[in-house]
Amino acid sequence: MAINRQPAANMIETVDRINAVLPQLRASISPSLHLNIAVDRTTTIRSSVHDVEIAMIISIILVIFVVFAFLRNVWATIIPSVAVRSRSSARLA
Repeated sequence: MAINRQPAANMIETVDRINAVLPQLRASISPSLHLNIAVDRTTTIRSSVHDVEIAMIISIILVIFVVFAFLRNVWATIIPSVAVRSRSSARLA
């Protein structure tokens, strides 16, 4: 059986919900039938999201260091660094 997501659906959430329901489905069918996942495309999506998160963290750290290098003042660096962190966390959510 092939399961397709809706066009606007999140693929990772869809696969997670299917994996949560799989034990119930396996218990409800005959023991002679084996229910397994044949293709899971979320592994590449999950690794891509992880890579983007790592790149975002590195870029935030680099922005903070560059601002500090130019301003040479810790207190003046804190304000832009808080602004950068709040904007990046809002985009990830």
